Amino acid sequence: MPEEEVPSTPPASPARRWYSLARLETTTLALLPRSGTEGDDGFIQVEPTFILDGGPEFGVNVGAPVRFHMWGGGEGTGLVRREDWDSLSDWGQLVRGLKLGSDNAPMAVWFGRRWREWRRRSGIQEWS
Repeated sequence: MPEEEVPSTPPASPARRWYSLARLETTTLALLPRSGTEGDDGFIQVEPTFILDGGPEFGVNVGAPVRFHMWGGGEGTGLVRREDWDSLSDWGQLVRGLKLGSDNAPMAVWFGRRWREWRRRSGIQEWS
């Protein structure tokens, strides 16, 4: 019986498919005066979002709303609304989600909302 020939190179693994989404949402916002302050504040809110999906084992979703003063605010008011960025938790909102590993991996870490929900809400299409 002739011996079967063994291929010298292992079969190539399927190429990983990467998906991404970049989005910028804008809206206007007016806040009524607080107790002890004069006048109202007007803002334009810009919310950049970037999602990178590397398949079942990697994904990241970053973005945060940034409010720029359009009117009001009084003397010494900066361009960006200070109250939105004055604590550590405010900076933590930049990373909305992180996925490292999958259901089949021996160890996996997921932070944030469920990944499938992001994909559905963002319009990234499922792949087979």
